[in-house]
Amino acid sequence: MSILKYIHRFERMHSLIRRKSTGSPEEFAQKMNISRSALMRHLSEIRKLNAPVAYDDFRQSYYYTREVEMNFGFRKLEASKMEKQAEENF
Repeated sequence: MSILKYIHRFERMHSLIRRKSTGSPEEFAQKMNISRSALMRHLSEIRKLNAPVAYDDFRQSYYYTREVEMNFGFRKLEASKMEKQAEENF
């Protein structure tokens, strides 16, 4: 699977978790069009990236225990940041 496909999948997971609209693990896997075991692996991976994901039995949904932002990709650095990084690398 390409990295872009993984990124899109994680973005979709993040969106559903943020809105607390995942449903049960089985429903979440179905919404993601993946198996339950694949969902568990992906949840494990995002937890390794420090995503504070928990499951609420009463609401039957995954949620974040604190506000987080997910950001994959590249962005242009300001000149001052580039100079600082160059100094740190030497």
